[in-house]
Amino acid sequence: MQDKRKTGWAVALISLLLLVAVGFPTLQSLIQQQGYHGRWLDVPAPDFKLTTSAGVTLGLEDFPNQTLLVYFGYLHCDGFCQNQWVTLFHVMQHLKNHPVKVILITMDPERDSEADLNTLSHNLGEGFVSIRGHSLAQVQTLANAYLAPFSKQGAWQENTYKIEHSGDIFMITPDKRIKLVYSGDKWRYDQLIDDYQKLMTLEEHK
Repeated sequence: MQDKRKTGWAVALISLLLLVAVGFPTLQSLIQQQGYHGRWLDVPAPDFKLTTSAGVTLGLEDFPNQTLLVYFGYLHCDGFCQNQWVTLFHVMQHLKNHPVKVILITMDPERDSEADLNTLSHNLGEGFVSIRGHSLAQVQTLANAYLAPFSKQGAWQENTYKIEHSGDIFMITPDKRIKLVYSGDKWRYDQLIDDYQKLMTLEEHK
């Protein structure tokens, strides 16, 4: 009887240890998610090969050791995009001495000219890179990969259409993983800065 009890306890102990071993990574991930303002994601960032407003083709590998804030928007937006740009402008004012870049990808390459996008980047500051892409289909494919689809709404022929889009901001760490997503335009710049600092502290302790 005692041998059976010992065997039972041994099996239970082994099962418990296996459960802890399997569950620890999940528990650790859940702990890491706590305390951030944005929505935790931690997935590989889809790469791209798109052309900037300056005519240079760039991809994620062209930003080594940098944290990226990626945003899909367009110049004829009715205010939503402008709110996001203002938030990102203030983020960059506080992080201008940090390895951070903002990548603005237009969803409207038909109307957003290289000159206009170049002016936008210039007005927002040195840390902003505007990307136009070669075609609407190319940008749509990339946006879909980021789970940020968009579509035209309205009169195409009269150039008065609007674009329905999520307006998410994606925070991508230097290891090229999307760690956090910010949906909606009610975010304060200090919340993004706080998340960035926490992520960098986490990277330093790896």
